[in-house]
Amino acid sequence: MISKLKWIVSQEYDPYGNIALEKYLTTHASPEECILFLWQNRQTVVIGRNQNAWTECRVRELMEDGGRLARRLSGGGAVYHDLGNLNFSFMAQKQNYDTDRQSRVILLALNRLGIRADKTGRNDFEVSGRKISGNAFYETQGCCCHHGTVMVDVDTGAMEKYLSVSPGKLRSKGVPSVRARVVNLAEIRRDISIQALQEALLCAFEEIYALAPEAVKLDRQAEDKVQAEKRRLSSPSWLFPPRIPFSMEVSGRFPWGGIQIELNIRQNLIQEAVCHSDAMDERMVREVRRALTGCPFDAEALKNRLLEAAMQCEGTAAYPRGQIAQDITALIRVE
Repeated sequence: MISKLKWIVSQEYDPYGNIALEKYLTTHASPEECILFLWQNRQTVVIGRNQNAWTECRVRELMEDGGRLARRLSGGGAVYHDLGNLNFSFMAQKQNYDTDRQSRVILLALNRLGIRADKTGRNDFEVSGRKISGNAFYETQGCCCHHGTVMVDVDTGAMEKYLSVSPGKLRSKGVPSVRARVVNLAEIRRDISIQALQEALLCAFEEIYALAPEAVKLDRQAEDKVQAEKRRLSSPSWLFPPRIPFSMEVSGRFPWGGIQIELNIRQNLIQEAVCHSDAMDERMVREVRRALTGCPFDAEALKNRLLEAAMQCEGTAAYPRGQIAQDITALIRVE
């Protein structure tokens, strides 16, 4: 049961430091508390944990323009951040984690600012059918994180310039372009500001949980751990995992997300497997990679390995994991 609220607003615009701090807060949430973290990144493309940076983002253009690429710890698709965007993170231990309650904080804050938004599906907030916020989720060490963006006055031209969204994904959303699918809050209410949204979120946090939030205070040991994680998250090995010499590549898009699978097959055995996906269920995608590695390249063996991975995968899921396993089995056709 939550009996304590904490909040913190980042004082930097560096994506690696912010994601590192978010992870630290997530893994150090006490059994009785929920933490709200508000943060911004300057000119950054943030990709999902299992995505291929080179296919989701125009990396060279972004870096030539002084931008940064970051990989977050949750699944889902790539997003563009600049100082016209406010990011939020809710962290709590699993028994206190409630995405519906956390979403009500966002909706109440927007309503307080005169903006009527709706939650659509599991991971978006929309105003009049256009997206203002995308959400993602992850679980680690018995703790959970629900994070997302709120577009206040984002440069949608830059967003379209740097994001490489597949035509198949746009068709599945029924829109012709990235820009057509989203809307800034400033287009709805001209006088809105990041500061006003921050204040509204903190007030809504207090009202929804009926508790007075306390500011987070980090000691030197905590700061050192955040800095160490920041170095890992900014490393090339995290941002650009090594490619394998694949002998088979398949891809497809399903109701649960898109996936691209590369397999290195020798002597009828899958020696290595890589899975790139914008699926929200990042845990299942990682389990798929483990299940495929070392599996005989045989239809029955693949089916059994993937179904076993779905059953053993921990944590909740928005889409049936058994169906994901069946879809991937059908995608990898063994002749």
